Amino acid sequence: NDDDDDDDERPRKGRRREVDDYHYVFSADCKPYMDWQSAALYQSWIDIGSPGEMTRLLSCTEEEYGRYENLEMMPTHKTPDFSHDDPSDAYSAYNLPGSIKHWTQSSNFTRRKWVVKLDADMILRKPFTVREIPAKIGVVAAGYYGYLSGVKNDMAAMFVGPAVRERLAQVGGWEIFARSDIVKAAPLWFEYTRKVRRDPRVWWPYKGTGDEFITKKAPRPWISEMYGYVFGVASAGLSHNVNNDVQMYAGSKPWNAKSANSFVIHYGLKMSKGTEYEWDKHFEYAKSETEKDKLKCGKENRRDLFPVCDLYSDDDRSIDKYERNRVELMRECVSKINRGILLARKRKCMPKGSSSSSSSSSSS
Repeated sequence: NDDDDDDDERPRKGRRREVDDYHYVFSADCKPYMDWQSAALYQSWIDIGSPGEMTRLLSCTEEEYGRYENLEMMPTHKTPDFSHDDPSDAYSAYNLPGSIKHWTQSSNFTRRKWVVKLDADMILRKPFTVREIPAKIGVVAAGYYGYLSGVKNDMAAMFVGPAVRERLAQVGGWEIFARSDIVKAAPLWFEYTRKVRRDPRVWWPYKGTGDEFITKKAPRPWISEMYGYVFGVASAGLSHNVNNDVQMYAGSKPWNAKSANSFVIHYGLKMSKGTEYEWDKHFEYAKSETEKDKLKCGKENRRDLFPVCDLYSDDDRSIDKYERNRVELMRECVSKINRGILLARKRKCMPKGSSSSSSSSSSS
């Protein structure tokens, strides 16, 4: 049994690490807003020891590729832009299942045992492993998303039959797939995303999707892709091991030691500390494309990094342990985003051949 041998995860010549059996992927486009997120996630993967491989699934139009200057930022699989799959409805979330399907059907597809799918707005804190987050062929590990109420109400029956409904779960965000399972699931994930997004029965004023952001003016649920995932994966015959403490939302309070020591931080929501600190990645929406571009070379293009919150003072006895953890996680998250931006900029903008202290991963 070489398992004991494997428990020492330090890379050594000639010794395989179990954590290298994983290929991490996430979906992105060619906009500056996605570039700094991609840079931050990639750097966080390098910082936990570059387990396995990481590939950015990049979906852009030919015109965008023509003027794009961050292709070499990290290992990247290029796909067409899927956001206009329905010409009457620009929906950028089509890029996720579209790019995964494209990748699984390409010669760039992985030879590794497991595929970890992340979102771009995540920071890795330690390598994923099925030893701690159980998954197997036929069972995908994934994060719990309670707001996907359509899994449990009358919405599910609009799209899938009784046998498939038994396998549905309220999941999303991150997943660990066995290699063969993601090949099976990807086409159905895309197909069901189309079905949900285009079905007027689940548009405003229907309330059963759990999507709080639908309006008469924007009637289609933004989370159509999340339902496409859930219905598609179940239709592919797969079920889920649902986990609630692998991912922590920055700004939320951990509820136990496991969540405080999560594998990944997700920064999709506003984070704040009293009246003295708040930051939300969506603040960037208000900025011009030039201001959003954190990776442009030249002193005149140097952008401010994101604000990092202060920790509580050690003397303040009124603050409980998990509130301290909450603020530590916010600080860690934004510090790591800033580090990713700085090092990506350095790799891109330093003259080739000059010595760089940052570690970089070779492109696949």
